Amino acid sequence: MTTSLAVNSEFKPFVYTDCECSVPKATEPRMPSAQNAPKSKRDRPHLTIKPIP
Repeated sequence: MTTSLAVNSEFKPFVYTDCECSVPKATEPRMPSAQNAPKSKRDRPHLTIKPIP
């Protein structure tokens, strides 16, 4: 899926914009979670241990 997205984005920038909307949605909850170590650690410690380098 990741490879297809990269090829599509290069071929049709428009498709990338549409996909980008979906990507940030799933990444947004993960990024803020990493910044909020105290909240993430309490909610999902197993997720915070690995995602947070």
